[in-house]
Amino acid sequence: MSGALKSDLIKRRLVLFFPGFEPLGAEKHRQRFERAAQKSAPLYDADIICSQLSESESGLPTFTTLAKGDGWQTETDIVIFDWSSILEELERRSLIMRVYLGLRALLGFMLNGTLWAYLKTSWRYGLFFFYPLILILGACLTGWAVGSLISCYSNIVAGGVFGLTLTAALLWLAAKKAHLLLMMDDWAFAASISGGFRTDGVSLPDGFRTAFERLATGSQHDEILVFAHSLGAVFAVDALGVALTKNPDLEINFMTAGSSLMKIALNPNANSLRESVKIILKSKTKWGDWQALTDIISFYGSNPATSLGITEGTPPKTINVRFRHMLTPLTYRKHKRNLFRTHRQFVLATETRYPYSFHLIAAGPVPFGAILASNGLPVGNLGASKEPQS
Repeated sequence: MSGALKSDLIKRRLVLFFPGFEPLGAEKHRQRFERAAQKSAPLYDADIICSQLSESESGLPTFTTLAKGDGWQTETDIVIFDWSSILEELERRSLIMRVYLGLRALLGFMLNGTLWAYLKTSWRYGLFFFYPLILILGACLTGWAVGSLISCYSNIVAGGVFGLTLTAALLWLAAKKAHLLLMMDDWAFAASISGGFRTDGVSLPDGFRTAFERLATGSQHDEILVFAHSLGAVFAVDALGVALTKNPDLEINFMTAGSSLMKIALNPNANSLRESVKIILKSKTKWGDWQALTDIISFYGSNPATSLGITEGTPPKTINVRFRHMLTPLTYRKHKRNLFRTHRQFVLATETRYPYSFHLIAAGPVPFGAILASNGLPVGNLGASKEPQS
């Protein structure tokens, strides 16, 4: 990779962005990035302008940011590995099929030992595993209890009709307000790809590996940063592992935030994914894994190396984020009990100057090595940051 010396600030960066399991297309992700960047940048005495979406040389959607501050200017090309088409195909299934496949997946994870691995690795993730089951069971038991009560004081037919109606209403409410169907799709998809990147009735983005390798090996940027949020980490690890197998001397910076890598990698059938993790750890890749205690949809307190029993290579550096400190008290109180809003905070705007900001890490001038060494962004002028000499 050509470009500036390691001790220099970054003038041109390439970001390969793998979003999480959200029904958002590339343009929606660009718009979200632009809104958040423009809100966060002034906190760091910076200004960020985003271009419109276009198509990169690899055929993937991309946009460019121009960030400026005191004594520095950085241009970043952000390529989005958009896999929202998978979610769209999952959502086109019938309601009954979506619930059935989700429940079948959860049962499969229980029977093959994956659930036990979750609980050993990060017990909080076990709460997320049981969450959809609690919603469904709660709706059914409430409908049954109310229906039985009406049957005692009226008749069985009236009680049965009211009980079923109430159950259906509660399940509808869970789907609308608690993302029940999204969770069913999530677990069904996770089960289907645990044995490899294939799934029933869903077309996976086969071009990700080829596009990733082409972009990573042909880059003329000062720095390459692979950023993966949530379940996007699975695609990123797979693509990075393949690229490193063919080009072991690649120098890549890898950033995972709110990662759901362990959701798949802990499954006993996910041998190829675990092998990709091993390849990354044995390479020159600098890997930082950002986690938050309040995010139960990721694996807080785990490390991809130790959790998978991999002793070779260099383990990722895990860095804790306190959402309470990067948001105003009002925003934090408003969203702290919303599991999915909390999980998305890794890619949303920060409201106070804090060492973590996806947008300033991706678009700012600070080398990723310096960010890893300091456990985040500097508290002072971004332009004064240098990457430590190795």
